[in-house]
Amino acid sequence: MSNTNTSCTVTNSISIPVEYASSAQTGWDGSIVAINAYNTGSNTYQGYAQTLALLPFASGSTLPESSTSTITLDQTIVDNNQTIDVTLYDLIFAQANNLFPAFDTSEMLGFVQPYSYPPITVTTASSSSCANALLFYQNICAFPSSTLAKNFTQVLNSTNQSSTSASGIDSSVNQFFAGTQDYQNVTFDSYIAVTSYLSAFAFAWANFAASYTYYMYKSSGNAPSSGTNPSATSLGTITFTQTADTGIPSLTDYNGGYTIVYTDTDSNTTTLYFSAGQLVSSTTEDIPLITLQCSYVELSQFSGNASDAATIVPILAGSINGVQAIGIYTEEPDNSNWLTSIENFFNSSGMQLLMQILGVIMGLKLLYEGLSWLKGKFTKNQQENNGEDPNEQQVEQDRQEQQDAEVEMQGEQQEIADRLGPENNVQVPEQNELADQQNELQQAQEEEQVEEQIQEEEEQLNNQAEELEELAEVGVNEQMEEVANNEREEMEELENINPQDIQEAQNELEQIDEGYEADSESLANIEEQDSSELSESEQESIDEAEQAQEEEAQEQEEEEKEESEAEEGDDLEDLEDL
Repeated sequence: MSNTNTSCTVTNSISIPVEYASSAQTGWDGSIVAINAYNTGSNTYQGYAQTLALLPFASGSTLPESSTSTITLDQTIVDNNQTIDVTLYDLIFAQANNLFPAFDTSEMLGFVQPYSYPPITVTTASSSSCANALLFYQNICAFPSSTLAKNFTQVLNSTNQSSTSASGIDSSVNQFFAGTQDYQNVTFDSYIAVTSYLSAFAFAWANFAASYTYYMYKSSGNAPSSGTNPSATSLGTITFTQTADTGIPSLTDYNGGYTIVYTDTDSNTTTLYFSAGQLVSSTTEDIPLITLQCSYVELSQFSGNASDAATIVPILAGSINGVQAIGIYTEEPDNSNWLTSIENFFNSSGMQLLMQILGVIMGLKLLYEGLSWLKGKFTKNQQENNGEDPNEQQVEQDRQEQQDAEVEMQGEQQEIADRLGPENNVQVPEQNELADQQNELQQAQEEEQVEEQIQEEEEQLNNQAEELEELAEVGVNEQMEEVANNEREEMEELENINPQDIQEAQNELEQIDEGYEADSESLANIEEQDSSELSESEQESIDEAEQAQEEEAQEQEEEEKEESEAEEGDDLEDLEDL
């Protein structure tokens, strides 16, 4: 078009470090690249999942901070054998070092001649929004049944059902983020950009480091016996090693320049590939021998330490050669509590719950990506309407097409989940099932917590019983008999607790714990009393021994005196004889 200016001015006003900066910004100098993201055919992909192409700046391949340049938007497509100018772009401005998003925007050609594209400014605020969107995603992965996650699901559902424009979708979802305590600067666009990035490239799962190692574990297969708790068994390691820096990462290298290798306990190695948020040993097999889902969890699930509850870490979970496996960055092979905690995770419903969580996360992904797809349709309608919102007919048509698109998305996501293997059986809920799945997950997690509390309480009572038996070897009194009776009653109460009745179970556990604390105090008093009595007895023995020693010494002294006197008498007699 001769009356169209295809040059678009871009200003990079980012000032690093940005607020909420995470490991994604480590080593970043503030320079950005421009990426054109587009779908071919009828694909429903969003964000980084689309076909990506770098758009060079007039000043070079990257745009440093505090600088301005231009990009050229002159792409064409062929439709019905006709070449058509592209006038609506999904542009991602990303960090030049690892492609992490700094700003995602739709750029539409203006409607007034001479036609031109509005200038774009990539700000510190937009980069900070993306950084905080990563933190929000980590929180949702670690706590998918939390009030925050449920409210997010509810907003996405209601927005999907009621919105009739792209601006309406943005307004509704952005209002949700603005109402949170920690994620007020996150936007729908920054969230879509970040989550699609996490599924497209491996950088985040190497924690954006040059080298990163996951230590893999499996269940020992042994049940607790004779008071001994089994420990998880090593399955080897998975190591990310980044090749030498060669400039802007390739948009078609989903490994992100990393060599990813699984090394088993016999030092045999297998090359892995990053694909749709998973590490796989093959990108062509339906169910690869190795498939591990990348996600985030609370560290306390594996360390067993309550102090780690607020620490969210990356995790690999899935199958290695048909065996359920989990992998985390921390290695503590000499820490029996660590390995026992991981084993308990396998032997309890922990692994089953984790697979259910992964299914919910995938279902939530379908929901917000489906909404993003609808926003894209509304934006195209707006362009067709010379900037006006879609009319009723367009909205109705878009929603009909959305139903078909969501079926396609559901099928693709379930295929990805199926790669984890039948032993994990990850099921991706449909949009209308997601809220119920979150409630079921919350119930299951709370039941698991109750069962863990029951086990902890049972272990405390068993230890208390052993202490009582040791004290009974010295002697038994009424107070000890009372403690023994209390323990028996508390054990019976533990056996009768129904974990499914969460509130009642928690009340009963609280009462049992109060009884345990009271009995512990009684045992401490008994032990102190026995110790005092023992000290008195020991002192009497010492006094008797000392007295006996004194008497013996006195008798010996008298005997020696008598012998001495007798010898003197004999000497006098001898002198008289002379």
